[in-house]
Amino acid sequence: MNKRVFTLIELLVVIAIIAILASMLLPSLNKARATAWKAACINISKQIGICDTLYANDYNDYLTAAIMEDGSPWYKLMKPYANDLFYRKGYKDKSKEAVPMCPASEREQGKIITSHGGSISPWTPMDLSWEYTFQCGGYMRSYMLGCKGYTEYYPYVKRNQVRQPSKKITTMDGYYFYCMFNGQTGWEDQVSGSVAWSRHDNRGTYVNAQFVDGHVANFAFQPRTTDMYNTFFKPMETGTL
Repeated sequence: MNKRVFTLIELLVVIAIIAILASMLLPSLNKARATAWKAACINISKQIGICDTLYANDYNDYLTAAIMEDGSPWYKLMKPYANDLFYRKGYKDKSKEAVPMCPASEREQGKIITSHGGSISPWTPMDLSWEYTFQCGGYMRSYMLGCKGYTEYYPYVKRNQVRQPSKKITTMDGYYFYCMFNGQTGWEDQVSGSVAWSRHDNRGTYVNAQFVDGHVANFAFQPRTTDMYNTFFKPMETGTL
């Protein structure tokens, strides 16, 4: 009995069919992965909001500051309330705090430009002495909620001082751990202190944002203007923009 063997042409036809099927399925798989990343990001943002509430309950109703006067960043202040959330996988020292990683930030590997001209790869475990590795790739905190370090100085804020808490953003997708927003740099540019507009959408149309009242929602891109800044970031009637 003769065995049936594939001819070269038949083999090429099979390969072509597999390639066509793969090209048809790949967009669907990428879309499903992006949807899963977005859902995970929203869940992490909600957990950050819970930690913020717990912190305020323990500290006389004060919201978690972006940076404390002693230099402690917000993710260090929240770590006692969710230790595993503020730990960067790949590091041996679990006591070291880190900004939670957004799953979608994987696509930013090596694309975030630092103020020194280098690039950041937050998904690559590095020496802990290099701060950028555990301050990037996740979420940024509004410095309007309290920032007493570096070059900015903004007072700490209590929850009952915030006007329209459902509109005021506390944290959002970002390349760095707190927003600087000095001019357009830090708002639209793909540098370490910027909002990660392209993280979930290549067109750069939105980010996931967590608000003072605890809810998480899409925040659509818009140009940086004084009205936008006052509406979504300035917590109180008084203060410096």
